[in-house]
Amino acid sequence: MRHRSPGLFVTLFVLFVTEVLANEPAELAKHCLQAIDRVQSYDVTMEVTTLVFPDVSQPGKENVPLKASTRLIRDVLAQGYGRRVEVSVDDDESHTTAVKAWGLITSSRKGFAIGLSYALDSDYFKYYNQNCYGYLVSELLQKRETKIQMREPSAENGEFGIELSHPQLQGPVCIWMDAKYGYIPTTIEKYSIVSGKPYLYTRSHVAKFHQVADSIWVPEEGISEQYFNAPGPMAGRAVVGDSMRVLLDRSSWNSIESGDLFGTASMPPINAEQLDWKVHNPPAVEKALKAAEAAMAASMKANAQANSIVQSPTGRLIVLANIAIVIMIVGCVVWRKLRRSGYSS
Repeated sequence: MRHRSPGLFVTLFVLFVTEVLANEPAELAKHCLQAIDRVQSYDVTMEVTTLVFPDVSQPGKENVPLKASTRLIRDVLAQGYGRRVEVSVDDDESHTTAVKAWGLITSSRKGFAIGLSYALDSDYFKYYNQNCYGYLVSELLQKRETKIQMREPSAENGEFGIELSHPQLQGPVCIWMDAKYGYIPTTIEKYSIVSGKPYLYTRSHVAKFHQVADSIWVPEEGISEQYFNAPGPMAGRAVVGDSMRVLLDRSSWNSIESGDLFGTASMPPINAEQLDWKVHNPPAVEKALKAAEAAMAASMKANAQANSIVQSPTGRLIVLANIAIVIMIVGCVVWRKLRRSGYSS
């Protein structure tokens, strides 16, 4: 009896396995996109604490963060309706409200992700659909130009990781996800390329999830950090950051059914506009902003006057004369020291 060679079956098996492995990054990206898309809206009140790292410039020392300040922030986002941000909601003197209609977000000349963002510490969505150099994670996952490849599973918890690269990005974006949380991102890392080498720039990590439906998980607690992203001993050390904790009794997901919260009728009188955001600043905040603007204007004016003096012929002579005087003084001091030591004899 003649036996068939197993070569054909081995070849077919290898081709099958290769195809499966090649499609694995795409499958993970698909699951991740579906998890993000399941969150169509949210009305979240969160406690945000600003973190500073005083020992960032001391590489040999543990870089322990200090809590600088804590604020309650309300972030409301609804697909097709708009976005609303309220800062310091528990403090009447500094309670700021800003709204932006969906049409102004989608028509932003700087792109959808930039149009959607208000301030980094108030962006709840950065923990699962972050703005990555002008593109949301969900946008990058759908772009044809985006190259997706696998990362090694996390050694700590076995999470899956994919790396996204795109011609318009300043560096790769790495997304980690866990199947038990429906593949919504647990960690998002942005890198920047400096001198041909990738350096970690930002990391947002979800420390705790909240389940709002059978297949919908959302961030409940997290931390976001920015790192020193340049060659040298400080590379990879955290510089600033913030931590977030959602107040579940004051928050909801997928419950918004109208655009009422995103119109100017739902907020105090508007007294400022920035990048199509309609903003109400309370008197104390408005006063502080005007004082800051006046100080900046005065500083710019002083710098301009100093530059004009230096650039004029008379000004250059004055500068050169001052330098000559300093050199003469230093020279006299050095000469006297040498004379006292007997060097001049």
